[in-house]
Amino acid sequence: MGTIVSGSAADSRIAVLRPGGTVGIYSSVGRLLLQISPSSAKEVALGGGRLVVLTQTKTLEVYDSRSGVLLHTWPVHTKRTYLQAGHLRAFGRIGIYSVDPRRSVRHLHIVDLTAGKELVLPAAERPWAADAAIGPLGLVYAVNTDRSGPHPKQSGTLVFLSTTRVLAMLARGRAAAAA
Repeated sequence: MGTIVSGSAADSRIAVLRPGGTVGIYSSVGRLLLQISPSSAKEVALGGGRLVVLTQTKTLEVYDSRSGVLLHTWPVHTKRTYLQAGHLRAFGRIGIYSVDPRRSVRHLHIVDLTAGKELVLPAAERPWAADAAIGPLGLVYAVNTDRSGPHPKQSGTLVFLSTTRVLAMLARGRAAAAA
């Protein structure tokens, strides 16, 4: 298989981004099922029948993970050109990524992968996007309000939003207060 740049597993399959920029989708026993050549891949996420590729050119390319057909290309939104996106995750219609994953304050972006609608969780919540996960039940992420002091990771809360609630938030086009 060679060196892995990024990888993701779901539904007994594994997506691997290789140094040359191609993505291989493998069975759980290591058999190559499909090879996709995205435009300029940086990270991959596999889930719910979709392969989502975060590109170097700040787009999300959404592929059917069974056929390899490109379904959509959506822009990645950052307020400034130097900010980077990362920590890509996906399940079904929902994709998540953070901006800027290199800094301590990260903004969690939620994207409807079929319509391209996107929302950002309020910055005041300070979502720790590297710890975010999305799956069939919904989205869970850590909110750390105080990163100072000798034990910054001891301060915070886990937030869970059901898939239904996340899709409703995307449909309304705004982030609801997490309960």
